[in-house]
Amino acid sequence: MASRDGCNCQGEKTEEQEQEQSNSTGTTTHSQPDPAMSMAVTAASAARTKLGGYEFYRQVLKSPKFVMAPMVDQSELPWRMLSRDYGCQLCYTPMLNSSVFVRDETYRRINFTTCAKDRPLVVQFCGNDPQILLQAARMVEDQCDAVDINFGCPQHIARRGHYGAFLAEEWDLVSSLVRVLHENLAVPVTCKIRIFDDPEKTINYAKMIQASGCQLLTVHGRTLVQKGPLTGIADWQIIKRIKETLSIPVFANGNILYYEDALQCMELTGVDGVMSAEGQLSNPAIFNGPELLPSWQLAEQYMKYCEEYPTAMAAVKGHLFRMWHESVKIHTDLRERLAGVHDMAAAYAVMEEMHRRLKEEAAQHGEVTFPPYTGPSCKVGARVGIPHWYLQPKVHDLEKDKILAVGPRVNSSASEEQHETKRQAAEVEAPKPKKPKADGWKFKICPNCTNPGGVRCSHGLCKNCCLQKLRSEQVECPGHKYFLSKENFLRYKASQEQNKEQNQPEDGQQEEQQQ
Repeated sequence: MASRDGCNCQGEKTEEQEQEQSNSTGTTTHSQPDPAMSMAVTAASAARTKLGGYEFYRQVLKSPKFVMAPMVDQSELPWRMLSRDYGCQLCYTPMLNSSVFVRDETYRRINFTTCAKDRPLVVQFCGNDPQILLQAARMVEDQCDAVDINFGCPQHIARRGHYGAFLAEEWDLVSSLVRVLHENLAVPVTCKIRIFDDPEKTINYAKMIQASGCQLLTVHGRTLVQKGPLTGIADWQIIKRIKETLSIPVFANGNILYYEDALQCMELTGVDGVMSAEGQLSNPAIFNGPELLPSWQLAEQYMKYCEEYPTAMAAVKGHLFRMWHESVKIHTDLRERLAGVHDMAAAYAVMEEMHRRLKEEAAQHGEVTFPPYTGPSCKVGARVGIPHWYLQPKVHDLEKDKILAVGPRVNSSASEEQHETKRQAAEVEAPKPKKPKADGWKFKICPNCTNPGGVRCSHGLCKNCCLQKLRSEQVECPGHKYFLSKENFLRYKASQEQNKEQNQPEDGQQEEQQQ
């Protein structure tokens, strides 16, 4: 989950995840083992031969070189199916919160969907309780090829929930989480980690995870503090050392903006595969080859998959924004229209208009000569001069990335002393003060589940339950802005503006109030 290139936690979180993080005390809790969960796995699962290491990598996963990262609200089923059509050989689900997954059927139904063609597939969970993690994993082990544990999420939600990269200093707990899944699942367990500032500590951490039962390790070459404005450059050298040390397959994550970057990474590090998040979001055909494709080609195909496998509108809009990230800077009216979309019909209308304009521009532009690839993007930066209607990564300021880099970096001209100063500054940065809560204040609980109900919801439901009510009962909710059609939303918006004008005092009244 990520900065999206690796951790992928920056998307909006579900109500269930927010409730989970608000309930967390920041300490590890351990549930009593469920006797039913300790029984032998189902006959269907048991019948499968559980392979490990390179046998698992070759025979089950089919030796994938190009891998789509787990991304919150973004690596959903339609996006996975589209990615498989364009060179992606292995897909991960979005990160799933194991505690919420176990207790909330609605969360499971909304956030975990798959189909027969969605293979090979790895389901990723986060959590800090081995038994709860095992319960969650057993609910999906017959629908996937492996279960992955997220030890790489650096976002604040992971800190509050006590999971992801914030478990990296608790080696006994990390080992227990891996070992329990390894010993009790019918499918292999894999892991995804971030690096430490100390290369030797990173290598020992990876060795410990392998010894606990991990059958495949993905290494994101950034540290815990490398996120947001401190994202910087991922360190391929430490990934190379980990690959040379371990006996299990290793995937590299970080600095992958183009197809050529993936090839360079595998050549320089010797890893078995390359995982992409940030680059893959902007260009779902990143693994299809060096040729850049027009955005309308993949956007239209993605929308067709969304019709076949319905998904949340937030995911649909997020993907269209990312594929059009350069075009919406020019066609700002369509950016505003897309932001207000609430159903597939409206999304199609925006897409058709955008693609009409892009195809006209492409026809007027004529033949395109792409700038050549001159080396890894972490060294030379992104290629500029590509017409905006082609799928392309977001352009990063390479010099700014070098300046903001934290910890040892590939090709960074800054000295270790400068890095240490930046690390210390990041560590002592004062947290933002929290707004005080009123005495006795607490969430109103959604009547359909255990999550907090929406304060403005017309039915007193949480966001997900309200959406289900809309779909099943065709009941709108102005509070959550859930409407059955774009026309209904526009009427609601117009009435709100009219009420605002009626409640606004006249100029004379304003002067009197000011006096």
